[in-house]
Amino acid sequence: MKPVIKRLLREQLLLEKDNREIIVNKMGLSQEAADLAHSISNKYSLWIAKESAIDGNYDRSVHVIRNKIDGFKKIIELFKIQNKPKTDINTLSYDGAYNLHSIWAYIKDWVYNPNTPSINLTNMTWEDALEMSIEWHNSLKANGKVSNILDDNSKIIHKFPNGYYWALTKSNYCAKSHESMGHCAEATRSDMYLLRLIKNDEEFVTADWHPTYKYIIQLKGKQNQKPIPKYYPYILWLISESGIIDELRTDEGYEPENNFQLSDLSENDIISLLVKNKKLIQNILSSYKDKFLIIKKIFELYPDSITERVIEQMMDVVEKEYKDIVANMVIKLKGEDLSFKDILWLLKYGNNKNDIAHTIIKVKGDKITKMDKIMIDKFTKLYKGSFSKIAKELGENTTNIKQLLRERLLTKDERDVKDIADFVNFAKDYLGITDDIKIELAYERTPDLKTYAYYRIGDLIKVYVKDRNSGDIFRSLCHELVHHLQHLEGRLTDPEKDGADGSDLENEANSKAGEILRKWGKLHSEIYQ
Repeated sequence: MKPVIKRLLREQLLLEKDNREIIVNKMGLSQEAADLAHSISNKYSLWIAKESAIDGNYDRSVHVIRNKIDGFKKIIELFKIQNKPKTDINTLSYDGAYNLHSIWAYIKDWVYNPNTPSINLTNMTWEDALEMSIEWHNSLKANGKVSNILDDNSKIIHKFPNGYYWALTKSNYCAKSHESMGHCAEATRSDMYLLRLIKNDEEFVTADWHPTYKYIIQLKGKQNQKPIPKYYPYILWLISESGIIDELRTDEGYEPENNFQLSDLSENDIISLLVKNKKLIQNILSSYKDKFLIIKKIFELYPDSITERVIEQMMDVVEKEYKDIVANMVIKLKGEDLSFKDILWLLKYGNNKNDIAHTIIKVKGDKITKMDKIMIDKFTKLYKGSFSKIAKELGENTTNIKQLLRERLLTKDERDVKDIADFVNFAKDYLGITDDIKIELAYERTPDLKTYAYYRIGDLIKVYVKDRNSGDIFRSLCHELVHHLQHLEGRLTDPEKDGADGSDLENEANSKAGEILRKWGKLHSEIYQ
């Protein structure tokens, strides 16, 4: 490590100040890398920057940070926890810190279990805490049948003819589940419930489920092991026919390798699932090995579901030899209604880009737009460098036209407003905000809107949206939602004073907004295009 970096970390310059200037001028990283590290956590941005080096070289820092962004986020969240074994992050490598995150996932089940007495971990080493948590996990026994397995929070939602049934427990913890299954019986999040497969006072499968957004994160058998195939038919009913599952996020949470995964199902079961629950299209595309087979079924069963986002995923995941076939299936289906985003995904992932472009031009005919031509030229040069020519026709300079390929500016149409509503719901869910804070979109400046966003404490968030791209608008919304959460928690009482530049609450709002936007961006990458 360079001496200057060691000194900066020792002096703890990462605590309050904006470290981007240090990262660029003293560590030698690019401004883009500094901004990215800062967006993850300003407090730990110097450490993030240090860990982005490859063999002491920072030339590819941006790519390293992007590739490890989820890992950095998990590490930072760990170091925000107060009751944990003491560790100086500056003494750790990325791999060492990420290993502690993995260990913490095991320790926290023991520490946070309702039956565990209060424990002060700050006086323990990681080794001691891990050893005690292992002892606790090993002490858990699947006791099988337990009396009164359905408590007051539980009700049966479906019975099978052979005596098995699914029960919904409206709590994030169930002592009866803990006793029967031999696992912690606690949902990933405090606002999630438990779904339990039971027969004759014995539980066999447990899932945690979000009642508002209808997703599952953990889906496990006894003692946190993968459910045995005997129970797959009951799981298949739950995710395909119950009507309460819109998404599977079983690649997250504690020991995701032990979750039931769609890839565990047979080809016939996958097709059956697709027929019965089209909301899982994107999960199925990600999980099933024969992508082309699934894509053909989607075209056959749900042509109306083939949106820009589905097209992007199809073109991304399908086997290379089928990419052009899928591209032509999309062109045939959508015809002259192909959007320039559709064209982007077809050309970005297609093999024979010129052939695909020629087919698009032929199918769209005189309905082809200037933006379509720009997109085609971006990948094929069929219009012979038409950026400047088309820019002149539109009365724009070349830089502005290229920017249009990266940003979709907000308008007042229903689609834009729906996108914002979807994002606000996502951000509120992520932050755990349950009240109905009013969101107002402003297309003109008003006296109270001196900057891009305004928070009237407790009841209103107003965001200026005219001529701003969706990513910027979402970041402003996130920032103000974090301030609203701070108010609900009693930490913010005067936005101008408590949320002043450089304050802890303002830095937290900046950091959390970046975190949420990155999470959304992984699901909806079009905001970065």
